[in-house]
Amino acid sequence: MEIRTTYVADDGTEFDTEKECYEYEHRYDDIVESGVVFFDSKHNRMSSNDIIDCAERCLGLYVPTEESAKLVHELFRTIGCESPWSDYSSIFDIGYFVYENEWVAIDKEINRLTDLRNSLISHAL
Repeated sequence: MEIRTTYVADDGTEFDTEKECYEYEHRYDDIVESGVVFFDSKHNRMSSNDIIDCAERCLGLYVPTEESAKLVHELFRTIGCESPWSDYSSIFDIGYFVYENEWVAIDKEINRLTDLRNSLISHAL
């Protein structure tokens, strides 16, 4: 007879060592610690206890740094969700994002609309 110890993560994934299990369960801690905030459909801040659930259900997102943008992009890619940074040329965009049939960088949209308004004003004078 052989006795085996199996370590089971919160989501049911099994591991041979406690270290592997711990690392798996804490693989997204950097996202939470970096200050990323997920928002639900009513723009309420979501609890970060289950980061995968947040990523799957969020309709708003605050990303404070380029490094956190990379972490969130990798999370979204890993779980099969559309990322705000589908185009790698914009991977470093940070700030607020909202999902409206596609991810919109709110800060970029504000700047675009402000430029448009200023252009209209300058041509109206």
